[in-house]
Amino acid sequence: MGFLASVDKMQSSDSLFLLTTAVMIPLFIYIIMGYVGGKVLKLDRETIAKLLFYLINPIAIFHNLVHTKVEHTLFLIPIIFFVISCLICITFYYLSKKIWDNEIKNIIAYSAGTGNVGYMLFPIVTAIFGQEYSVPFFFIVVGVSLYENSLGFYISAAGKYTARNSFIKLIKLPTLYAFILGIIFNYFGTQIHPIFTKFTSNVSGLYTVIGMMIIGLSLAATKSLKIDFKFLGMVALARYIVWPAVTLGLVIIDRNITHLYSHDLHQLFMVATFIPLAVTSLVIATIFNIQPEKVAVSVMLTTVTAIIYIPLIIKFILTYGTAI
Repeated sequence: MGFLASVDKMQSSDSLFLLTTAVMIPLFIYIIMGYVGGKVLKLDRETIAKLLFYLINPIAIFHNLVHTKVEHTLFLIPIIFFVISCLICITFYYLSKKIWDNEIKNIIAYSAGTGNVGYMLFPIVTAIFGQEYSVPFFFIVVGVSLYENSLGFYISAAGKYTARNSFIKLIKLPTLYAFILGIIFNYFGTQIHPIFTKFTSNVSGLYTVIGMMIIGLSLAATKSLKIDFKFLGMVALARYIVWPAVTLGLVIIDRNITHLYSHDLHQLFMVATFIPLAVTSLVIATIFNIQPEKVAVSVMLTTVTAIIYIPLIIKFILTYGTAI
């Protein structure tokens, strides 16, 4: 069943909004759990963030890469989204330098290049459109994650460390090696022992749960929920205007010139661009102590409003997508 067929079915019962909301409700429960854990149990936000970034993320990436059977043509998708992420990151780094002269410009650049594709949108796409579209969407997640663990991480570290030390921290990231190993295993069809598969599957199940809990933990540690409108405005510009515009441009080129992907995948690409500020922005801000409270408020605001605009955006793209 294609995207449009799926949407027509959901439109006939007016269930698109309700279905998306139902998928998102558990995500907000995880945020509440994180908030309670921070306020009542006094959980350490920095330790949880490091656990997620350095241990859970690499295992989740490896597990999904190894167990995703794909056509070789789909391997171009992560490259496309990696390049988009890097270009937008660099653009917003230089734009932010004109406004901020501290490490805020680094976390803005990082945030501009990524979004909450993995923790939030991936479960939504899978629930609404089924496993058929989870594979190409996973490769979008791979491309964005590769950016987060390469240029994005380097840009963020450069806000606190020298270029040499930032590079050393970059090459020590376990996620990079999980990417490489996962792709090698996938390409050669290497079989994983069931015991190890069970382990990686269980850890991968923590990916979304811990990722969303980080928001609640950070809000619990925030003394004042003050909104930095300049910061929020800059990342909103990247996420809701620049990302959709760039992606739409590439979709138009592919539809009229290169013809690499189907119309359904074009719509999937567009859906992937309208997402909240990434939880990983908060994780990175916490690890490097780049004003995590300010980032937490912005992540929470864009996440809360997502419960309204994501169903509307999905319905709009899939209903009027023929105009693309």
